[in-house]
Amino acid sequence: MKSSVCLRALLPVPLDDLPPEIYLWEILGIAEEPKSGFALLYLPLSFPREKILRLTPISIEKFEWKADDYRLKESKRIFPAGTLLIQILPGPTNEGGGDESVISIISGMGFGTGTHPTTRHCLALLQRFVKSDTRYWDCGTGSGILAIAGRRLGAEMVCGTEIDSNALSNAFENRMQNKVSFHLIQSSLAPFPQDTRFDIISANIERRVLEELFPLFWHHLAEGGVLILSGLLREDPWPRQWPQPEILLAEEEWVSLALRKPSTIGKI
Repeated sequence: MKSSVCLRALLPVPLDDLPPEIYLWEILGIAEEPKSGFALLYLPLSFPREKILRLTPISIEKFEWKADDYRLKESKRIFPAGTLLIQILPGPTNEGGGDESVISIISGMGFGTGTHPTTRHCLALLQRFVKSDTRYWDCGTGSGILAIAGRRLGAEMVCGTEIDSNALSNAFENRMQNKVSFHLIQSSLAPFPQDTRFDIISANIERRVLEELFPLFWHHLAEGGVLILSGLLREDPWPRQWPQPEILLAEEEWVSLALRKPSTIGKI
């Protein structure tokens, strides 16, 4: 059997503590080293070692990976997004849903195939923050890729809202293709009771709409929760009402933010 050689780096941190920018790298795979519980990164042999060295790895070595591993197969329709793989489909298939690490997206009218920097940023931040008890709202869900990712990553409850009927149809199609369950609602605002709270809210839409909807997002965000805003440009001025980001990701002219809502628990 043929094999492919890649780089394997052992980092001195567990998977949950990986820096979010790692998920923007050309990663072939991420795993947990059984003995230490630390993170193992699998990267192309040509990946710049200086970028890995900035993370003070315990070791970097060449590693032989079986060529039939789907993560190393060259395909324009499959590409890595951190621990996930995004597969672009021209239309519905009978496959999909079997591998929890794969998200299949049918090209349609909904924005979000995983190739745009803003979508990649959101995927990276979701991989950082989603937990098993997470309640997640994706506003402007488009193709449904982020909502699907939320479920794939183990979120307890996911809701995607979308104003455009064509995009919503594409999201319904992708939800069925991936065999996942989450709420899809056609709405331009928050179609929830006033007391509904989410642990994570994401919005990958234009800046003007982000500013308009920010008070609504902040209201429905639980204390200690994370608001992911994407679709901003480097040249955009900072809105006064927004707190400083916990994480800022930038690629080309695009910027994405993770803002955490302060918790009042334990405060007098």
